[in-house]
Amino acid sequence: MINNKIKNVLYVGLYTKDYSRNYIFINGLKKQNVNVYEINLANLSKSEGIRKLLRYFKKFKGIKFDLLIFYDIRIAPISFILTKVYASIKKIPFVYDFFISKRLTYYSDRNLNIIKKKKIQLELYYWIYYYLLDFFECHLSNYVILDTLAHIKYFHEVYNVPIRKFRRVFVGAREDLYYPREKRKNNKEQFNVGYWGSYIPLHGVEYIINAFKLLDDQKDISFWLAGKGQTYKINRELAVKLNIRNIKFIPKIFLGQKTKELPELISNFDIGLGIFGNTKKTMLVIPNKIFEGIAMKIPMITCETPAIKELFTNNENIILCKQANSESLAEAILRLKNDKNLRKKIKGNAFTIFQNHCTIEQIGKKLIFIFTKMAPNKK
Repeated sequence: MINNKIKNVLYVGLYTKDYSRNYIFINGLKKQNVNVYEINLANLSKSEGIRKLLRYFKKFKGIKFDLLIFYDIRIAPISFILTKVYASIKKIPFVYDFFISKRLTYYSDRNLNIIKKKKIQLELYYWIYYYLLDFFECHLSNYVILDTLAHIKYFHEVYNVPIRKFRRVFVGAREDLYYPREKRKNNKEQFNVGYWGSYIPLHGVEYIINAFKLLDDQKDISFWLAGKGQTYKINRELAVKLNIRNIKFIPKIFLGQKTKELPELISNFDIGLGIFGNTKKTMLVIPNKIFEGIAMKIPMITCETPAIKELFTNNENIILCKQANSESLAEAILRLKNDKNLRKKIKGNAFTIFQNHCTIEQIGKKLIFIFTKMAPNKK
């Protein structure tokens, strides 16, 4: 058992308090009796954010922090530098919950629309810009938290960051929102296959829709897609073109941060779908929806990747299919639909994994374990 030497933590960045990553970290630490002081730069202009940072640094002058956690998925080099300087002055570890590569996310995966409209020189500029952001932010941080070992390996190889800097902390899910619920389907005979999330290349929604078309003859299956994003329009058009019968799009579910509405919808799914995209990032992450699904005892299907196999085993607690392969996904859906005992085994075993590794409390314990080793001389 780890003796908790961590008492005061400063959590800095631009974040949504209800977003799972931030909520779980902050409340997980609080469950371990850690005082978490926050500086949230959300909804502020750059100048306002800088002023708020400096104001709070002055306000917290008398507090002895054990370490500082920085989280900011936007492009914010100024707030990063100021926060790093503050941590250096205070002589405390600067821990960056990196979470995503900006180059993979903003340049590669989301395909920056501006690049398509400008000259090739601008494309090269953005590639270099995002690469350097990832590079310097990793190297200037004392420690870097990522969600999978596959992600860590990528950062180590691409940016030449020493392995000793990295720590893995799974994404997890908020069990106050995502928990097993009784299904409230209007038609008990209908079998619901559901996807929820943003429409970006990582998720491979086009492969999901093409898989649905292959199952169009299964009259008792209903297909649900909740969410909106970059590829939403083109995927709606694809569904219309394929003339899929029982498909329902629910874009409003993510509008207005309807966090309580989403679990109610998910509870009606007999099978949940993960990610299937043909991108590098697909291979590196375990998305929020996987953790949310297993927390609600929904049997999940996702594509086989090094990241997913860090926590899950095919046919034991998840069903895996080939990446970017609609035929393989359709086969997996049909197999799970037709085998009630398999669904029961998958969701039961996955729920055990969630309880043992992915709750707010378990992730809080994991953070204390790694943070205590970062500050071994703290009393």
